[in-house]
Amino acid sequence: MGKLKLLFVIVFVFVVSNGCSHANTTSVRMVAGASGANTTGEVQVSERDHGIVVVELTVDDLPSPQAVAANARSYVVWIEQDAGYPYRIGSLRSSGDRDAYLEAVSPFRTFQLYVTAESEPEAQRPSERRILTARVD
Repeated sequence: MGKLKLLFVIVFVFVVSNGCSHANTTSVRMVAGASGANTTGEVQVSERDHGIVVVELTVDDLPSPQAVAANARSYVVWIEQDAGYPYRIGSLRSSGDRDAYLEAVSPFRTFQLYVTAESEPEAQRPSERRILTARVD
């Protein structure tokens, strides 16, 4: 497990287990890409105690990954700060019929977040098949 991913896991477990309060929460609507025309999403970013940034993403009307690309098997969520290196923060999990969610920790307070259709949930680089995007400032 990479050092950054391990850090995400440790911080996430700490946040969840301690039930830290929501010091500052921002909500941002996501913009659908060409591959996810009817898909909607919302990102809630909470700065918790000790400066920990938690990202909660909910998605509605999500098509199956195979409807976007024949070889796609999952949706992966990425964050990127100021056109830097994209970090995979996780894969969307189904929460019902065409709905999905993800809760993760971000090392950044401001970032670009996007969802891509990928052939595997552990993709190391994002594909060009962006379903949703949002800028969190």
